[in-house]
Amino acid sequence: MSADTRIDPLDALLALEAALATEERDLRGVLNLGANDIVVLRLLLAAEQADALVRPSEISRTLAISTAATTALIDRLETRGYLARRPHESDRRSIRVTATIPDDSPIRAAFATSRAHRADALDGLLPEQRDAVASAFRRLSSAIAPGE
Repeated sequence: MSADTRIDPLDALLALEAALATEERDLRGVLNLGANDIVVLRLLLAAEQADALVRPSEISRTLAISTAATTALIDRLETRGYLARRPHESDRRSIRVTATIPDDSPIRAAFATSRAHRADALDGLLPEQRDAVASAFRRLSSAIAPGE
C-alpha cells in the first residue's frame, strides 16, 4: 500500500469519535435521557451481561461526579423504573445497583442495536486483527484516561 492511500489512524479515530458522539446525541433525543443516564444504563446492562455487581461508588468514579450527584442520578433513574438499589449479597453495609429495564423496552433495543452494529463491524476481522484493534483501544484508553 503506498503512503498516500494509507488510512491515518488518528483520522480514523476522529471519525469514530464523531460517530459515537452522533449516536449518543441521537440516543439521548430518542430515549429522552441525559448523557450521564446513557453512561449509567450502558454500565448496568454490561454488568448484567457479565453477571457483575455495580456499586454507587463505581458510578461516581465512572462519571467523575460526587456521591451526592450520584445519589440524585440513581434516584431519578429509579423513579423512571430503569434501575433499582439492592442489598449487596456479601456486604450487608453496601448496596448494588441493577438495571430494571424491561426486555421489550426501547432502551434495551437501542443499546442492543448499537452493540450489534459494533460487533458486525468487527466480525470479519482475523483473530490477530481483532487482537491488534483491542490492544490499540486499550492503549488509547490508557492514554486518554491514565489510571482508569
